[in-house]
Amino acid sequence: MINIEYPLFKIPEINKKDFKKPGWGSEPKFFWDKKNFEEIKRQRLSEVDSMLNIAQRKPAFSKIIWDKAFFEMKFHSKALSKSAQPKKLLDYYNIDIHAHKKEWSFFVSSTLKNLIEFRNGIGRLSLQNNKKDSALLSAITEIKPIDKDEIWIIENDNQKVFIYLHDAISEKEGETIYKEAVKQYNLQDTQFFISNSNAKILYWVFPSNFLDDISESVRWPAQKIEKVYDIEVSRSEITDYSFDDVEIEEPILNSIVVVVDSGIEHHKILEELLIERKDFVNNEEKSDRYHWTMVWSRIVFWSRMLDDLQKNGKLTAESKIVDLHILRKEDSSWKCTVNPKELIDAIKQILDECWNKYKIYNLSLNFWYPCDPLWSKDFLTRELDTLAYNYNVLFVVSAGNHTVFSEVKYPDCLDSSDSKIASPADWINILTVWSIADNESLKSIAKDNEPSPFTRTGFPNIRKPDVVHYWWNVDRYGRSNWLWVIGLLGEKNKIVEDVGTSFSTPIVSQIAWKIYAYLQNTGFWVNPPIELVKALIIHSAHYNLPNDSNINLSKINQYVGYWIPDFLRAINSFKNSATFIYIGIMWELVKENNKEQLVDKHKILIDVPTELEGKNKKIRIKWTLVYLPPVSSSWEADYAMSDISLNIYYLNSNGKRVPGKLTKSDKDYRIQWNPVKTFEITYSAFKWWKREILLQHLVRWDLDPKDFQQKYALIISIEDASDWNSIDLHQIIKNKYKQYIPLQQKIKVPQKMTIQ
Repeated sequence: MINIEYPLFKIPEINKKDFKKPGWGSEPKFFWDKKNFEEIKRQRLSEVDSMLNIAQRKPAFSKIIWDKAFFEMKFHSKALSKSAQPKKLLDYYNIDIHAHKKEWSFFVSSTLKNLIEFRNGIGRLSLQNNKKDSALLSAITEIKPIDKDEIWIIENDNQKVFIYLHDAISEKEGETIYKEAVKQYNLQDTQFFISNSNAKILYWVFPSNFLDDISESVRWPAQKIEKVYDIEVSRSEITDYSFDDVEIEEPILNSIVVVVDSGIEHHKILEELLIERKDFVNNEEKSDRYHWTMVWSRIVFWSRMLDDLQKNGKLTAESKIVDLHILRKEDSSWKCTVNPKELIDAIKQILDECWNKYKIYNLSLNFWYPCDPLWSKDFLTRELDTLAYNYNVLFVVSAGNHTVFSEVKYPDCLDSSDSKIASPADWINILTVWSIADNESLKSIAKDNEPSPFTRTGFPNIRKPDVVHYWWNVDRYGRSNWLWVIGLLGEKNKIVEDVGTSFSTPIVSQIAWKIYAYLQNTGFWVNPPIELVKALIIHSAHYNLPNDSNINLSKINQYVGYWIPDFLRAINSFKNSATFIYIGIMWELVKENNKEQLVDKHKILIDVPTELEGKNKKIRIKWTLVYLPPVSSSWEADYAMSDISLNIYYLNSNGKRVPGKLTKSDKDYRIQWNPVKTFEITYSAFKWWKREILLQHLVRWDLDPKDFQQKYALIISIEDASDWNSIDLHQIIKNKYKQYIPLQQKIKVPQKMTIQ
């Protein structure tokens, strides 16, 4: 039996209080000097007149009668609070705001009729008679056509592209545009489809004159034109090793990982642990299963494969595998590639068939070009985020690799713009995995436990990657010298040595499935929430940078995210600590006094034992909050459509709520609209007060609660961090606070496992 001496506690539902969603708040504020109102009004009238002059010209597609205009509207920097934003004024004239384009800039659409009514309505406003609407108008600082250069940049006519039609376009209108495009421009192979994120897309190779027409200022509905890049993987060094007499021990837990890659070789060792194959290539001439098999061996046998073989000729499996073969070999090349649309279609197919059966998906693949995680989300990123949300599954993806280390000295190479994370590593509903070195030599670039030299890094203002794991190292000449990881080639009696975040990612995939399988075995869930799995992975993570490292500590989170996850730490507490979990849902419609109300605030009480009180006591508290939000069908600043904030209060001996005094010196990663929020604080001379966790929910624009509820997982660890004489906190809570239910487990295994 797995030795879970200090299992996690489940917080009871009675510890939660619900609160109503607030209204719009106070009256809107006028943002400028009121003496200038007439000048502000004249500017807006002039801008709308200019828009109407452009919109009334003959459209490029002469056979389509089009009455919509698409343009950009800028708001005042203080205009996004609920009381001040101009949305009510725009709603009155049926002008639709669709996408948050830049910091204060939005994509907007209107019919020509409504635009004229809006223009006339502005002309009638006065500070005396229309104070509220005049204040809302003052929040609009500019109305202008969308800059064509922001819609598309194409080098030649032979590039496959995704043309995103504006959100205001209906499916029927999109079909009309598609049919006319095929007819007028002879685009016979063009496809029109609705993506998983509800974007309306034209897809194929288009001539430049068509791209000019479709993105014509104001009247035409192209919101973005995105180049289509293939994802590719390649192979490395191969050596001989005899596997004729190797024995395989079955996994302890019933863990299964779906590997989305280039396919698995037909090999005795691999076949014994293969659950199912899904082949989307079906062509042996186009198959090169090198990369997949290496990834597979890392999931199943971790880093100790060679040690186990040398010790006793046995391999202990950690997981079983589902083979999703989608990458195909290029002609006369060792590279395997896949088109992002084909990749999404394949994943969508297996999710439709098996979403309740297979919950963890490993994607050790990326584009080679860095992404822009602040504003732009490409097709692959957005679709995977949407699939994760829709099916409640976890995608584990590599951060990507770069070659900057060969030109720029380490660790400066980690900060290059060319070494930043690549799509789809910038998505928000998954786990992005980076890498650290697990070995070093006199010639190695990184020290043991330092960030690996050529794994891609995050940005200062966004917490990516999520976690890291060991991928080993490289020498200053780019060679292995046994600094690389070892895995199976799949071909009989062959072993391979390779390097890359492709091979650290599988370790995290395996940890994720083991946590999922453990949670199933507790008996509390048939299908454990993926939010909880992701939260436990991040909450369990720990890391220490080597003392002699030259890496700037202020940048370390750009390199290692929330640090290195650990399976046993995720499901086990220490003697002097207790970890609590709570699963909740925001935006529930609940009944109170026979009336339905919309809940967007939760208060969750946590009892902290009085035994922790005293001048010589220190208490450390850590929170991790994880949720999977829906994402916008566009790709701009309003990408995440849902946010949950986390704060702490104390209920003192008089029942008064006292703020938690969260300071900048604490480990505080509660970035708004980031669906992972963590916080850690240590208190000295602790006083016993009840802890009250306040969660508040916020959504973008008009997300409808009838169609949406936000699930979340909250994990709280309380630790006696005193320098001496720490107490058995776990046992005290178990005996004294019986409302907290330990997550007992029912897993029988051949050996004892303890937390390190």
